[in-house]
Amino acid sequence: EDAVEATQRQSDWPKGWLRRATAELRLNRARDALASLQRGLDSPGKVAGQFLPLITECEAALYNDGDSEAPPTATGRIQRFRSEGTAAFERGAFGLAVLGYTRALYHRAMMEGTDEAIVLSNRAGAFLRLELAQEALADALASSDRDPRWAKPLVRAGQAAQMLSDFKSAYQHFAKARRLDEHYKAAGDCVNECLQKIIRWEYPAAAKRWARFSVDRQRARAGTRVWALSDVFFDHHGVPEWCKSLSSTFFRDDVLMLAGNLADSLPQLRFSLTVLKSKFRRIFYVPGNHDLWVRRVTLQTIMKGEKVKDEQRDMVDSVSKLLEVLQVCDDLGVETAPAEVAAGVFVVPMFSWYSRDFIDRERRREKASERDADTKATIDQWVKWPFPCGSDDAWKFFMRMNEPALRATLAAKAAFERFTDSRAV
Repeated sequence: EDAVEATQRQSDWPKGWLRRATAELRLNRARDALASLQRGLDSPGKVAGQFLPLITECEAALYNDGDSEAPPTATGRIQRFRSEGTAAFERGAFGLAVLGYTRALYHRAMMEGTDEAIVLSNRAGAFLRLELAQEALADALASSDRDPRWAKPLVRAGQAAQMLSDFKSAYQHFAKARRLDEHYKAAGDCVNECLQKIIRWEYPAAAKRWARFSVDRQRARAGTRVWALSDVFFDHHGVPEWCKSLSSTFFRDDVLMLAGNLADSLPQLRFSLTVLKSKFRRIFYVPGNHDLWVRRVTLQTIMKGEKVKDEQRDMVDSVSKLLEVLQVCDDLGVETAPAEVAAGVFVVPMFSWYSRDFIDRERRREKASERDADTKATIDQWVKWPFPCGSDDAWKFFMRMNEPALRATLAAKAAFERFTDSRAV
């Protein structure tokens, strides 16, 4: 009675209808409960996900009680509710679309895997329109599991991840979708949009990397030491021991510029950065080509006895690996954005890649990957770029990625020089 009164007083309150439907189900009035669910889902707002268990329970009660207002068979009900969900989606009633798809999914045991994938993907689309990212992501990933060769649910998973500010996962989903269907325009557009955001540092994690730009602005130049190190290859014999042997006190107030090629695999890269970060006050890092390899276990590596981390299962391409590497740096406090490390002293990590114009033709042919479509351009067989021209576009991508860092640093340097000039006057 209280729930009925609540819905009479405020008919557009979704939670009131949800509570009313719950009470009606407990009183074995499944048909009345369905009507209440329909009213509540007509404009559900952010609570549509809370309706799912009750929709499933209501459909179970109606089906088992021999509901006369829908087909008696599971397959008939699937077709009916799926069609109702699609019709509701097309007219913009996304809450009612969730109702139809959820009723259909109650009978998923009678669905083919591809049919279940379609219904789950459609419900994910409805959740996206309702801005319910967690529910959309769960459905999209479940859809992809049911039909791993279908690209559309991965695009919806990427859109949900973006709503959750998980840019790294969003790119991964979009890139997987494009790999499955290179002609799927939505996937290609989403990948390109992500690449532009990486170039402009316009995603949440990238913006946070600028937070330490000026923390050492008041630090005196005198006594500031900046070291440089590259090609550590931490996964080679003896290198971890050498890194650990570095003094834990001598460099504690120093800065290290770390110029790439730390390790082939992400776990080893994390290990190496952890060790080195314990030795230095600040570390600035840019990845090298080995750091962006996306390796997999092959018969050849097994025969050689190589311990290879199979990363192609988790990472689609080298941009995906780059985002993982940058996330590791963020987690460990290793810096990949420019900063002033002492008054007027700036360290600017410059992302880069080689151009084939610097590699002679014979060496290109000798080192080319047999799997690459353009064997004249690739010398790293484990690097996988999403760009049309592979490595020929990679160096341009990184050059553009450096532009915001250079602009910010040059502006800060000019401000420092104006300040020192005014003090001199």
